[in-house]
Amino acid sequence: MHFFNKNVYYSSMSFKLYVSTLLLILSVFLITPAKAFAAVLPVSKGGTGASAFTNGSIFFFNGTSFAENNSNLFWDNTNNRLGLGTNSPQGQLHLGGAGQAVTDNYGLLIDDKTAGTNNFNVWSGPPYTSFDPKVQTEWRVTSIGKNVFTSLDEGSIVGQTGYFLSQNSESDANALVGVSYVTTGGISSFGTNSYAYSIAPTGQTVPEVVGGFFQGINDGTGTVTEMGGAKVTSNLNREGGTVTNNYGFKIQNQYAGINNYSIWTSQESGDNNYALYNEGEAKSFFGGKVGIKTQNPDASLDVVGPIKGDSTIILGNSTTPACIEAADSDGSGVSYITVNDGVLSASTTKPSFCQ
Repeated sequence: MHFFNKNVYYSSMSFKLYVSTLLLILSVFLITPAKAFAAVLPVSKGGTGASAFTNGSIFFFNGTSFAENNSNLFWDNTNNRLGLGTNSPQGQLHLGGAGQAVTDNYGLLIDDKTAGTNNFNVWSGPPYTSFDPKVQTEWRVTSIGKNVFTSLDEGSIVGQTGYFLSQNSESDANALVGVSYVTTGGISSFGTNSYAYSIAPTGQTVPEVVGGFFQGINDGTGTVTEMGGAKVTSNLNREGGTVTNNYGFKIQNQYAGINNYSIWTSQESGDNNYALYNEGEAKSFFGGKVGIKTQNPDASLDVVGPIKGDSTIILGNSTTPACIEAADSDGSGVSYITVNDGVLSASTTKPSFCQ
């Protein structure tokens, strides 16, 4: 005899429905995964609006969905490098490519920074406040300008571009500084400015403080026709304006040292070695005394050693007779040789017209 139990029947039916539903779900996820994820979830539903992305791409929203531009915006997660304009960055930040085909094509454009107390468009190195207060005073933006600063507090660094700042007592700070100015009038215009600051405490010796260092180097085996540490070509006055004084080099008065030199050379002697060489026929003017082999000239031209000439020596003028002062051969006195109206005279008494 069989008995019908409705509770058992309904439980059995519910279990069968549960198993069927579970099998259906598993078939979707395990048997046909491609079909299950073929749809794109829109941004409005919390998705990206795209079906796939390239490795290393950085997402951005284009107004409709999240997008990528792998060749121009790329993150190298292995080396922690960001590439702009390249998908193969060679540094922590790499600005690659040829830029944009526009009128003003900038690799990096930084607007002038003015909101802070000390404003720098670009600063690299230790924080500005970590330097000695005297260094901060000398390098304040108010006196130097908001440009590119490379600040270092370590050993010898060569070839930095921009302003260079170092307070390490043992470092040699060699910096290339380029600042260009354009003016239409009213202010001075300087193409390049180079400053070297030294803030040496009492008892410390700084070997050199040089505003500019120039050196030409040839590492090849070929021929170099001309080499120079610095070369100044002709200045130009293109529109016919009035240029009162035109200088190739202008050296202001030097007075800061114990010994002050406007021009100092250490050129060694040799058949083709010249301390100063003028290939043209321009005049040379010296307002002070000139000494040859003497550092203390006491005449307009003071020469220690023989004087040689292969042409006419002109002494005196139409109002002042010629006068030659000659030491006696035994060094005991001085003789004066004069010429006047064709008469050659010698005397140990200095004539009045001998200066």
